[in-house]
Amino acid sequence: MAEILFAETEPGEDLFHLPFGACLFGAQALAAFLQHGGPGEFKMLQDITIDREKGLVYIVSALGTAVHVFDTRGDYLLGFGEHVPQGGGFSFPSACAIDSEGRVWVADSFQHSLKVFTQKGDFLFNWGKMGEGEGELLFPVDLT
Repeated sequence: MAEILFAETEPGEDLFHLPFGACLFGAQALAAFLQHGGPGEFKMLQDITIDREKGLVYIVSALGTAVHVFDTRGDYLLGFGEHVPQGGGFSFPSACAIDSEGRVWVADSFQHSLKVFTQKGDFLFNWGKMGEGEGELLFPVDLT
């Protein structure tokens, strides 16, 4: 797949320049370009996170595999996190962020928690529970 060039323009607005000459603004446009079917196919896009340091693009999907990982050329690398509400699976993944240690944090809105993975997709731990007190979450929908 052809290379995608990324540039941050204004806060909250990213520019993706695709090799066939189109300049697309925003994560939705990048997601449309990456949706190619087969491994890495995602449905109900929720979030895109770019790890500029490692050159990885994380896409969160509300259906099917929860997290899809691509390189900056758009080549599919791996997917992880299944939609199985019991036993550590996802109910409704909604957002993703990468921390300073390279761990992948994914918000699960319907389970009112954050799930943490290695960059290879290995599950590490859950954080949070339903509520409005300290250490509790109520339908988390975004991470930063």
